[in-house]
Amino acid sequence: MALSDAKRADYQAGLETGMGAILAALAGINVVSGPGILDYLLTQSLEKLLLDHEACGMALRLVRGVGQGASESSAETVALIEAVVAAGHFLSHPHTRKNFRDQLFIPGPAIDRGSHGAWEKRGAPSAFEAAAAEVKKILARGNPAPLDDALRRELDRLISEDASRCGVELPRHDDV
Repeated sequence: MALSDAKRADYQAGLETGMGAILAALAGINVVSGPGILDYLLTQSLEKLLLDHEACGMALRLVRGVGQGASESSAETVALIEAVVAAGHFLSHPHTRKNFRDQLFIPGPAIDRGSHGAWEKRGAPSAFEAAAAEVKKILARGNPAPLDDALRRELDRLISEDASRCGVELPRHDDV
């Protein structure tokens, strides 16, 4: 899911990737392996990977539903909406101030939400060009430091526990 048969990161790639990400999210799939892939699995594009991250984030936000946080029921959401309407304000409501960051999907720098004039002042970059610039910045930072051994072992333990619950036994790293 979230891959494309397009030969470059263009409209076709965005359409196929976005639709695939939405279908995966609606089907309850929470891990997709297609981001960044072009040309029927033959090409990996870092620029497309960065753009696809945005599509997957938007798809995940879509399936969370409108107005509902992770712990709110539909009834609680309806009651909240009624309270906000009765109060006559939304943006200054305490619930909004507390939860708005969890309800929004704020895209990264490759997605332009600014004005046409501001975009022109930046040289009118395409989404691909903006993604290429961001990829260049990320690569310039270099590789992150390796994980601390204790943290790596704890992550391995957690993953192994989850796999065991699903009937899968993973090889231990210290056995390899």
